Amino acid sequence: MSMITKRDLNQHTAAVLDRVDDAHDVVVTERGRPRWRVSAVQDPDTSLARLEREGRYTLPPQTRHHGRNALAVRSTPRRRQRPCSASCAGTANVPAVLIYLDSSVALHTILDVPGRERLQVWMSTCGATFLASRLLRTEVVRVLRRVGRPPSDAAPLLDRVGLLEITRETHTVAESIERHVKTLDALHLATAPLVGEPITTATHDPTMKLVAEHLGLPAIDPVGQQV
Repeated sequence: MSMITKRDLNQHTAAVLDRVDDAHDVVVTERGRPRWRVSAVQDPDTSLARLEREGRYTLPPQTRHHGRNALAVRSTPRRRQRPCSASCAGTANVPAVLIYLDSSVALHTILDVPGRERLQVWMSTCGATFLASRLLRTEVVRVLRRVGRPPSDAAPLLDRVGLLEITRETHTVAESIERHVKTLDALHLATAPLVGEPITTATHDPTMKLVAEHLGLPAIDPVGQQV
């Protein structure tokens, strides 16, 4: 924050406005007393932006490098959402889709398995914002180590995925899921709704898909579908 006189503002308006941004306000004084504050207009807040400010969401490296478009998803009322198709793509008139990426799908994009290139193309062209629990990174790295590959092989995948921290609230939601599901899958399913935006779960696990739908979370299987 900086201070200028009313006279300086009148004489150097353009220069003063150039100094104003999200992190810098200008206070205008009159006869030595602060009278007005000039500040930048903030973009409409989103759940992801709030989670990032709170330290609970980390933007994917690719987004940090090319811009913060992942935070431009428009807030919409919470309601039961129809699942997007496996080829869901944003358009100029439709806000980007949020997709929660389960490890059963994520691993298919980096391991030497059938359909790997098809899924890589899907992630590149889908037009969605991909999110996952911080747990995904650990799962992917452990699998790569198990098969004798360096953790750096996960970069093409993880560079596209924003990661959500596991909190006490996440554990509480996971523990409340009544349907039988593995512990790590329960943590994934608990993370998705805490985003606070309509979100589709992408999983290749049939049990997880059924439980997600039971919880009211739309689910798709891009591994099994022709995307």
